[in-house]
Amino acid sequence: MRLFSGVLLALLLAACGMDSHAPLRVGYNPWPGYAPMTLARDLGYFDEREIQIVELSSTSQAMRLFREGMLEAIGVTLDEAINMRAQGMDIVIVLAFNYSDGADALLARPGIDQVEKLKGARIAVENEAVGAYLLARFLENSPLKLTDMVLVPSRLDSHLDIYRRGEVDAIITFEPALGQIEKAGARRLFDSRNIAGEIVDVLAVRRDALRQHGLALRHLTEGHFRALQYIQTHRDEAYPRLAALIATPVEDVPAAYAGLLLLGLNENRHLLAGSEPRLCRTAQQFARIMLEQRLIERDPGLNTLCTAAYLPAQVDKGVRP
Repeated sequence: MRLFSGVLLALLLAACGMDSHAPLRVGYNPWPGYAPMTLARDLGYFDEREIQIVELSSTSQAMRLFREGMLEAIGVTLDEAINMRAQGMDIVIVLAFNYSDGADALLARPGIDQVEKLKGARIAVENEAVGAYLLARFLENSPLKLTDMVLVPSRLDSHLDIYRRGEVDAIITFEPALGQIEKAGARRLFDSRNIAGEIVDVLAVRRDALRQHGLALRHLTEGHFRALQYIQTHRDEAYPRLAALIATPVEDVPAAYAGLLLLGLNENRHLLAGSEPRLCRTAQQFARIMLEQRLIERDPGLNTLCTAAYLPAQVDKGVRP
């Protein structure tokens, strides 16, 4: 995985503070759905002095920095955004990146071809991420209980290695590691297609950062949508760039995106606009499941979770860098 340089990260985080010229710092893990946002940076679609993209090795690392106030915005799944609200963090969703349509999965070693064979298995999962939700939804649809398995907490950047070393029998993971582990022989037992529309990746922003960084957020979302256009119209040029961003061979890029539904500007307006945004209604349904599964301890209060205020009016047709 691509790791953000420790020295550069230290310098970037030191730029924090109340300085009105401080950049908007946006953190994310190596998830293909977030890569178009970074591609927008590489294509020069926004000013890097205004917006700093912080590429991190795992969801857990990104969430920790966000909680500690070292990032103003973060790419997360909808359940992670709900969890942060339940913990008292006042965040707002300003962009929906994608739906997962098979890009998150429970994989098992050859020979474990039935759910029942997972009883007593060691299962790797990144607990402070969507993995915990996927596991909960899997258990809802299986005869197994959580106590039937041995959970092995693990970060995304270690998933391929621990699978290859034989340290686990199964693993809950996501692209790009998912495709690499499947190449190593693992088989799917459950994935996000079984819970269609539930795993949504979004951009969450601290509400107290909106006033200072509102213009930067508009530039960021416009750049992201321009990058989506660039991918559609300049695929041969875009794929090598995306491969570098998600640390996967160029030939594997189509497979990495096969399990995603990338959401454009119109889809974002449909999800985020209005007095009762559709994504907020989805989040409320989601929160009920999370409360029932004890993934959160209290009602997160989601009426003000979503806004379309930082979406561009239109996307610049000039997709060339």
